[in-house]
Amino acid sequence: MRIGPATARVSGRATPAARTWLPLLPIGGAFGVAAARQPTVLAAALTSCFGAVCLLLVFRDLEDRVVPNRIVYPALVIVFALSPIWRGHGPLAALAGALAEATPLAAVCLFTNGGMGAGDVKMAALVGAFLGYTAALVALAVAGIAGGITAAGLVALRSPQQATLPYAPFLAIGASVVLLLR
Repeated sequence: MRIGPATARVSGRATPAARTWLPLLPIGGAFGVAAARQPTVLAAALTSCFGAVCLLLVFRDLEDRVVPNRIVYPALVIVFALSPIWRGHGPLAALAGALAEATPLAAVCLFTNGGMGAGDVKMAALVGAFLGYTAALVALAVAGIAGGITAAGLVALRSPQQATLPYAPFLAIGASVVLLLR
């Protein structure tokens, strides 16, 4: 993980570190606004913590193309443990949300050769568990649309063989949009 001058420019072009940090700004802003709009301090705190975990996962996926288990698994345990006090949906609703969001991505991961990483599937389970079943489906649709538009743009700009795309940013975008709309 590079911490140095993230906004440095070389020959008028953004450095890799700048390209990693720039997408975090609007996603972080959306989570911040979503947290501020929560009805209780507890809901705001939980939304802020969830947003921070998502931002960390997005950063790692953009920087290293990895969604680390050592971040996702503890976050999943915490989300399931706190699910009874988060908007009143309990562990079963969290499990339904996790399965709703992760199952389609797991199918892509299993049936394509490198089309989706397992870390993205685990992050999708985290997002789904936090949001619950219905909101997880909406977040997955938003993530799919945002990812599809971005992928189409990449294909238009260069050959499809060179176009790879980390999916954690789109999962975070889907989650932040759903939280903003609540």
